[in-house]
Amino acid sequence: MSHRSIGRILAGGFSAALLLAAIAASTFAQSAPVSSGGVTAGSLDLSGNAGYSNLTGADGNNHVNFGGTAGFNLSPYAALLGEYTYMPMGSRSGVAFNTQLIGAATRLNIGSSKHVVPYALAAFGFDRLNGSESGVSVSANGSYAAFGGGASLYLGRSWGIRPEFRWERQQLTFSTLVSDTNVVLGTGSIFYQWGGRASKRRP
Repeated sequence: MSHRSIGRILAGGFSAALLLAAIAASTFAQSAPVSSGGVTAGSLDLSGNAGYSNLTGADGNNHVNFGGTAGFNLSPYAALLGEYTYMPMGSRSGVAFNTQLIGAATRLNIGSSKHVVPYALAAFGFDRLNGSESGVSVSANGSYAAFGGGASLYLGRSWGIRPEFRWERQQLTFSTLVSDTNVVLGTGSIFYQWGGRASKRRP
């Protein structure tokens, strides 16, 4: 895939994320729940997600993906995260494959709204491809880097939903061969945060 194509994918992903955040912000501004609380410094954040991806550099097909994150909000504007993604990839030549990603990420929030918080994200980590057929398994290890964005939409004081779009570059090593794959992902998650300064409110 050319650098121009990668650029179009990145631009499309960011544009979609910003558009979604803008629509959500407009909707929530008209009828925002009074119980919303926004990002709280010092709080923990857990989320579980499911989504859809296009392995543009592998089989060109769309696949579901599942995963989750655990993170710490350093401030209302930045968080450090650990993330895990499981991606079933169907089969090729009779071998069923799946990809697992384990990594770290940073989320940079834009603004400090109590209801809708758009953000940009960057991540990197370990990539493992597994395949099996008739009891015989194959695997390859590598790394990944990802960039994207989305929005945290607070439906209550400590929880909400989080749509996200990202572009990933996955690199795997097969013996002496290196395989690079471009992946475009869209996910939706439910998140919950607790602790931090907001938990010390007086009754």
